[in-house]
Amino acid sequence: MQKILVPTDFSPVADNALNYAIEIAAKFESELLLYHVYTFHRKVDFNWDFPEDEQPYVKKIGEYLID
Repeated sequence: MQKILVPTDFSPVADNALNYAIEIAAKFESELLLYHVYTFHRKVDFNWDFPEDEQPYVKKIGEYLID
């Protein structure tokens, strides 16, 4: 393994995954690439009538992924 891509949202779960990736990278002498993605809140699918944590589009996507 030459490179390990570690996606993160900087949550405790992601931090735990990063710790495992660090251990694996050390064992195989690999390079770690930390990857963080975020969205802009002024997209077309953002509904200004709802608070950020109750966006209908985001809830719909979340339900789709769970099923």
